[in-house]
Amino acid sequence: MWQPFFVPARVEDSNGRLLESERKLQEERLRAVVLEQHLEKMRLEPGRTPASQRAASRSKAGLPASNTRHKPNESERKDPSVAQLSSVPMESQMEELTTRLAIQVEENEMLKAALASALRGKEEDFRMYHETLGQVKGVFLQALRQQKADKH
Repeated sequence: MWQPFFVPARVEDSNGRLLESERKLQEERLRAVVLEQHLEKMRLEPGRTPASQRAASRSKAGLPASNTRHKPNESERKDPSVAQLSSVPMESQMEELTTRLAIQVEENEMLKAALASALRGKEEDFRMYHETLGQVKGVFLQALRQQKADKH
């Protein structure tokens, strides 16, 4: 099958990294939102026990109480879960969640920077493609004119 132009492996690799970074950014944004919501609930309901807070937050979110995460990513596996935090005092839990949130925000910023860099690379590749296409078009038209002139 004929392709209108050749896509260098570097561009395809960049596209793959861009898609992966976008996916990670979406996952991290979702995770940050969940952590922010959990932190806010903990701040608003200081009199409740951690176990009842977990059960209430899961039932409000419509998630089963046994499994709130469908695909834990690497940072979630390293962090202690909310269930593990139940034995820790409320202030420590809030500090832990605040720290997790700060880490997530930092990761999001790094992913945004990676996306911006990949986008700049794609824009540069696209600009070079158009320049090359313009040059090829010019050479082709010049050769066509020369061929017509040679025939007459």
